[in-house]
Amino acid sequence: MGTNVSNNVNTTERTYKPQASQSGQKTSAQNSIYDAKQPQNVENGNKENKNISTEIDKILEKICEKFKKYGLTVEDLKKNPLIQKVCNLTDEQLAKIPDKEKAVKMYVECLETAIKDSIVDGKIDLNQVSKLSNDYFIAVSTGWTIEGFKKHNSTHEKHSLIDRLIASGCLPKDATLENTPEPQIKRAIRRYFRQIIKYAESNPSEKDIKLQLQTFGRLLINSSEQEKALFLEVVQTLYQRNRLKGLEALFASCKTDKTRQAVAAEAGSPEYIKELTTTPDADGQVMSEDDATAASALIAENQSEEDRTQAHEDYDNARAEWFEKNKDALEALDQKLKKAEAEGVEPELTDAEKQLLIERQNFIKAVSAGEFIGVQENKFLSDEFKELHLSDLNKDAYEVPDYKDILNQINEYIEKNPNALTTTSKEQFTKTMDKATNGNYSTVASGSDAELKAPVQTNTEKEDTTPDLGFATRENVDTSRLTALRQQIMTTDNKQSFKVEKTNTTNPIKTANTLNEKMSEAANNQDRLAIIKEFFEKSPMLKKALEKYVIGATDSLTILNALPTNARKYLAQKLTQKGLLKEEDIEKLKLSINEKQLLITMYRKIQKPEEEV
Repeated sequence: MGTNVSNNVNTTERTYKPQASQSGQKTSAQNSIYDAKQPQNVENGNKENKNISTEIDKILEKICEKFKKYGLTVEDLKKNPLIQKVCNLTDEQLAKIPDKEKAVKMYVECLETAIKDSIVDGKIDLNQVSKLSNDYFIAVSTGWTIEGFKKHNSTHEKHSLIDRLIASGCLPKDATLENTPEPQIKRAIRRYFRQIIKYAESNPSEKDIKLQLQTFGRLLINSSEQEKALFLEVVQTLYQRNRLKGLEALFASCKTDKTRQAVAAEAGSPEYIKELTTTPDADGQVMSEDDATAASALIAENQSEEDRTQAHEDYDNARAEWFEKNKDALEALDQKLKKAEAEGVEPELTDAEKQLLIERQNFIKAVSAGEFIGVQENKFLSDEFKELHLSDLNKDAYEVPDYKDILNQINEYIEKNPNALTTTSKEQFTKTMDKATNGNYSTVASGSDAELKAPVQTNTEKEDTTPDLGFATRENVDTSRLTALRQQIMTTDNKQSFKVEKTNTTNPIKTANTLNEKMSEAANNQDRLAIIKEFFEKSPMLKKALEKYVIGATDSLTILNALPTNARKYLAQKLTQKGLLKEEDIEKLKLSINEKQLLITMYRKIQKPEEEV
């Protein structure tokens, strides 16, 4: 169970946007009636694992033998999304499954039962097989047996989430997604889930916890794609033990990548993920650090490139605000913890201090760690984007006092959860992380006390060669390097060329306000450019403010080329995403050939989203 707390946290309202579902393409098969959806591995670019595919073929042949009078073929069944999911497992994933026989039995049971239940007029409706096999998989994932789910579904009305809220009296009879305000739907969701579970002040029964998850699963199965994003609100009402399972089932239930990405985009807001990972349930429990890491990784894993960039930007700003807001409280708390440790006693913490620890553990360390893992696992992102984005995550995390703890949480999570990495091996993941973190990941993972390196300098036109003395992390100051620098200064005539400054720790919110004031007073673009350059050097985290004023400038291209390389690259990407830089403008940017090509590819995709670039 998670950490026990007693204080309550109010639910943060979020914007809900209904998403239209996508229908699959139609094909036909001998002696079969089905509208078969295109294989998911075609859409997502996944490659079939030949080793597991051969084994699956043998299993499918046995299933086909049972239903041979219906003309069922192995090729028919291999179009089933559930089977494709198994065939696309990597060797690393297969090696991590603790009980392969049990897992295979579960998949086979879901598929065979779905086939039996899809025989219509002496023929097998393979479209129905696809739907039911996935429904049964979701049911098993949320605590049902297949027969138990079928029996319950056959004796109860198959309500969607909105239908259930209406039937329970939590919404008016004429309520629909279109005519009901979002806050009203959210209040109804919370009210309904309190009705079906008899909350105890502490120690809810196993029956209560299981019933809650089963109810969640059944509603999820019977709800439309347009309702899926609403289930994010439902996940927040679950007991903490059920929240990660609920989130996993929600993503697994999405029938299209469009829906999956829409849910991930909403779940990626800092407000949502903070509430999910740090708000106590009815039993006063919050998610464990590992579950919070897994939830963050799952959300990042399902986001589109544009949503992923925006989600991190929003989270990075929220993280900076959290540290600034709690600066004094954190210092006092750290002193109290150190004193208790020195005296060998348990610290006496207030409810507010307990909540602060939970937020630091889950919202800062775990969510940050999950971001790294989720980006690496994301099936919608290009390798080029992953590489650039991981480096950006590292640069922003390096400015956080808990940078070392974040890297350590990534490593500990990977070690404790061997199934965490599904698209890469642990060795390859380590290489990728080392490249993104300038070797810091392995340094922390090995338990070394060596000084952590600053992010690699990307401004090759005018590289800042000032030594990093460890101030950025507020620890690990290397006095030997400081001594060497002093000696170098003493033997150099031009002492003005040396500059050693402590990393700026100015309040980013106050700095942003100052930037706004100065920009409003600027007489022309040249003055704006000087102000932007000055403030970017002081606080690289003020990306939104920079973006706003560069977009508003009359000559964005001139300003971009005058900025430091890292600022230029970041803002060029944002302007390209918004369609404000054309292909001929990108060619004029002072960027590398590869960086220009990435932007041109992005521009062409935006201009012709339906065509292959």
